[in-house]
Amino acid sequence: MVVASAPAIACGADAAVLAPLSIVGVDDPVRFVARDVWAAVRAIEPKQAAVVPSDRLARYVFPAIDRSQPEALTERLGGAGAIEEIADSQGRPVARVVLVRPTSSGVGALATLAGQIDLVSASVETRRTGDRTVVAVRLVWRARVRPTDALTVFVHVRDAAENTVAQKDSPPGAGTLPTGSWQPGDTVVDEYEVPAPANSPAGEYRVVVGMYRRADLQRAELRVGAHRADGDELEIARVRLP
Repeated sequence: MVVASAPAIACGADAAVLAPLSIVGVDDPVRFVARDVWAAVRAIEPKQAAVVPSDRLARYVFPAIDRSQPEALTERLGGAGAIEEIADSQGRPVARVVLVRPTSSGVGALATLAGQIDLVSASVETRRTGDRTVVAVRLVWRARVRPTDALTVFVHVRDAAENTVAQKDSPPGAGTLPTGSWQPGDTVVDEYEVPAPANSPAGEYRVVVGMYRRADLQRAELRVGAHRADGDELEIARVRLP
């Protein structure tokens, strides 16, 4: 086992994010010692989420043998990340680090939830997986302040009769980026895959999103500009199934 203190990334002004480091089939897994000088260390599911602070550099740490997820993360962030290689004192590679610069908070919002979180953008696409259609949703959130409630995101697919035929409910980042961990100005890229039933009738379906409090299942107030949305939800797309 190699233990790497990685002094190049132990910077108190930075946000350190550890990608999952458990990899099947590796005889000598790399483990990182998170120094107490780090302002914060988070662990995320990089295939489903990413957070970009507004006021400091974010460093996503991957095992050195991972040759795909760092590139996928930079693509997910619109090319905003740069990849560095970290080696130990013998020159052996121990980590690949994606550096993400702070973002500007000057972008407008599609909606505001609970007066604390902006939905900055939303995109939807469909793809076939076997005999089913998957509705893939990417949401970009921005924290106005540090959220006071633990909120769960819901993504619903509705038919013409307003029946919910498929849904995905989860805290952001598949649970690895709970809203209570967000800092003011953080931008969170949050992705969901919602499989539609294999027997879904052909037709047009609405995709709606929102948030609710985990404590009491009450929906967070959702406003578009000055107007409160019906049902505290927002339609982000219409898709054709199957």
